[in-house]
Amino acid sequence: MTKLHALIAASIGLTIAGPVAATEIYRCGPNGAVYSQTPCGEGRRVELMDGRSDEQRLQAQQVNERTVALASSLERDRLSSEAAHQPALAGSFSAQTKKASNTASRSNVKAKAKKRRHLLAQAANRGLPKSEEGAVTAPPRN
Repeated sequence: MTKLHALIAASIGLTIAGPVAATEIYRCGPNGAVYSQTPCGEGRRVELMDGRSDEQRLQAQQVNERTVALASSLERDRLSSEAAHQPALAGSFSAQTKKASNTASRSNVKAKAKKRRHLLAQAANRGLPKSEEGAVTAPPRN
């Protein structure tokens, strides 16, 4: 954490906490980059002076509340948007085997039906008897 971040965190903490009479803050660590509520070896006490009026503190608190409400609203919007998003289904780089096998079985059925119709037509042309299911029977041998 840099010195600037520590200073910002301390000032935000003081703004939110408001005036606290008995709190003492010490600046510790290398280059005074760490703040603490307990005295430290080489630390020095930081004087807390809040020069704001009561009205200014109230305005700061209202701004903070509006910011928190806006952040909550944006989070709800983001979560509902993420929940509504449906990702695309994964695709495959390989050929679909089911369609190929279905196509092959359909073509076999069609080929057999075509052959059956052809044989029936030949039998009808020759005057050969047919069975009940439409299959062609062989002529009797002498």
